[in-house]
Amino acid sequence: KSLSDAEVVASISELAEVISGIAGKINLISLNASIEAARAGELGKGFAVVAGEIGKLASDTTVAVREIQDTVAGVREAFDTLIDSAQNMLSFVNDTVTPDYKNFVNMARQYHNDADLVDKMSKDLSLMAENISAIMSDVGQAVNSIAASTQETAENCKETHYSVASVAETVDNVADMAQIEENVSLELLEVVSKFKI
Repeated sequence: KSLSDAEVVASISELAEVISGIAGKINLISLNASIEAARAGELGKGFAVVAGEIGKLASDTTVAVREIQDTVAGVREAFDTLIDSAQNMLSFVNDTVTPDYKNFVNMARQYHNDADLVDKMSKDLSLMAENISAIMSDVGQAVNSIAASTQETAENCKETHYSVASVAETVDNVADMAQIEENVSLELLEVVSKFKI
């Protein structure tokens, strides 16, 4: 649009040149009329006044045309500056703003994905904590059962032995679950450390 507007300014400049040429011709006609009026003597005085006014009008037109040409030159320079500024702005948007925006969008997506991962790991951790709590309850019951069994007769020794084996297995399960929970905690800590405030 700026380029098409600049073409309009160029058209005005061309019209000013045409008007300047016409003013020059009118000035020449005025000079010729003044010469003819002088030759006519007394009879040409009225004609000389008209020729003088025409000459003055031609001079005023020439001055006005020069001012128009100066203004057109200023407008043309302003258009050139505007076009350069617009090109610089477009380059800035294409080279700087657009890549930064894309990086921002990618970072937001990554934060979203990390948040989903943290949420999943938190749920997994909560489930494991519930499982460990249940196992600990089982361990407590097994320990109570062992205590009761030790007060019973020797016949209950076999039962006590089975209870101890069950407790040992349960303790192994607790150890396994504790190891898994530790691994999940380390993964969660690694994910959380990526977030910057």
